[in-house]
Amino acid sequence: MEVKKFTIDGEGANTIFTVDNKGDLFVTRSLDREEKSVYHLTAKMYDGNNQLVEDAGKFEVIVNDINDNMPVFPKGLNGSVMERAAVGTMIVEAKATDADDPSTANGELRYSLVRGGDGKFQINESTGMLSCSRGDLDRETVGQYVLVVRAQDMRGIPSGSTATTSVTISITDINDNIASFTTNNFEVKVPENHKLNEKITTLQLEDRDQVQNKVPRISISGDYSRMFNVETNSNKDGNLMLRQPLDYETMPVHTFTVEVREDLAVRTPENSRIAITTATVTIKVLDVDEPPVFSQPSYTFTVLEERDVQNIGMILATDPDKAKNAIRYSILDQDCPFSINTKTGVLSTVRPLDRELEATHMFQVKAQEDGSGLETFVKVDIVVQDINDNKPELVAEDVFVCENDPANTVLGTLRATDKDEHPASFSFSLASPSSNFSVKDHGNNSADIVVKQGPFSLDDSRDYSVAVRVGDGGRPLLTSVTYVAIKACRCDHRRVQTECKAAALRMGVSVHALIAILLCILTILVIVILFVMRKRYQKDHLSSLKHSGE
Repeated sequence: MEVKKFTIDGEGANTIFTVDNKGDLFVTRSLDREEKSVYHLTAKMYDGNNQLVEDAGKFEVIVNDINDNMPVFPKGLNGSVMERAAVGTMIVEAKATDADDPSTANGELRYSLVRGGDGKFQINESTGMLSCSRGDLDRETVGQYVLVVRAQDMRGIPSGSTATTSVTISITDINDNIASFTTNNFEVKVPENHKLNEKITTLQLEDRDQVQNKVPRISISGDYSRMFNVETNSNKDGNLMLRQPLDYETMPVHTFTVEVREDLAVRTPENSRIAITTATVTIKVLDVDEPPVFSQPSYTFTVLEERDVQNIGMILATDPDKAKNAIRYSILDQDCPFSINTKTGVLSTVRPLDRELEATHMFQVKAQEDGSGLETFVKVDIVVQDINDNKPELVAEDVFVCENDPANTVLGTLRATDKDEHPASFSFSLASPSSNFSVKDHGNNSADIVVKQGPFSLDDSRDYSVAVRVGDGGRPLLTSVTYVAIKACRCDHRRVQTECKAAALRMGVSVHALIAILLCILTILVIVILFVMRKRYQKDHLSSLKHSGE
């Protein structure tokens, strides 16, 4: 059967590709492999009746590559490497692309260094990887290199297409330079009142490394490390700090040695023999008029209460300067029970002290220098020591007696208190004889009221009480007398109160108070008697005058 017509379908059919009635395939325009390397088509054959002669057949049109593209580098190729890096250390890949077929020589690239780098770098001709060819990179000498890299296709033959690019290599810093002082002698003048822990001066260092890689260690030799110290600042220089006070009068000049050492990451021939550098520091202390200085940071004295003391103790301050001006003392607190001798600093009491009201007195003393008026203050504590000046006071429970209480029945317990500090042991006894009761002292600061003999009756009109004397055992011995009321009660067999008669109020007075009360009563009686006698005398006198007139 004779084929009369051919047709094609698929990619580029009847546009890029055409077919004639003989079956010859034609290209209508130029092809670009980099745009499309393969076209997939289907061909059909027809007879004179426009019927398919056989099934459609598939075929491909493969575009063969030619070297029509140049290598292309990406923009901004940069890399970095540490100084002193070893030979072969990889830095950055300067890789170009070529749109031609990489499976052919058209797209196969070779790389080379055109210029730059002073022979310190090399490039892999197949991959474009840049690396170190020498191990002597020094950031302090050259911190950045610009290399020109060439890529050539056709496996590098002269007829191949080429392209070049610049690659910037930055050298990063390491600690490979020793630190040293910028001078062999540092001299500084400092006033003697320079504040502690503040900078005196800066010990500047010379170190070619970048700040973040500097690790100097500065130290002070000898005992001067107690008086001064060095702190590293943000620039890695040394701030010389004051640790102890300066005193022009004691030592006007201080001279000492400082040293700096540094552990390097890499030792090079030029610094391998240098590990430590030193310098001399001279501190010249400037004289400053200083305020008085007390002999102690604070003062504590003791004094007995209720005493007038003319010499409690002495506050002493001196002028630290060579002039040795006179010092005058004063107490700042206006309502202070103490005075101070303005010239000698001797403390005295202004009035008797009472420890029970205030056990410790605190105030400030001012020392002022004549002439300059400079002043200093110090805290003074006066501890008031106790004397036995308070009488003991009786503390008694609710005391009652049952009508049927036999002899030796304990009616209540007695105790005592004393405002004085650490009172001695209390003693208890009857201040006046009692036929019904007694006091039994246990010797342990307590006592019992005990039935001596009865009988007791709720119907008895008498009030029961005992006068108890309490002694504090101190020196001098102080006593007080307290009347303890005892109420009479009817009780059951368990000595539980069922009915009681109200007891008289307990009254506690000292012997001196009793004498004073009796004297007052006696005085009142004498006044009353004198008043009555005067009235009677006046009456008798008027009566006699009346009779005389008659």
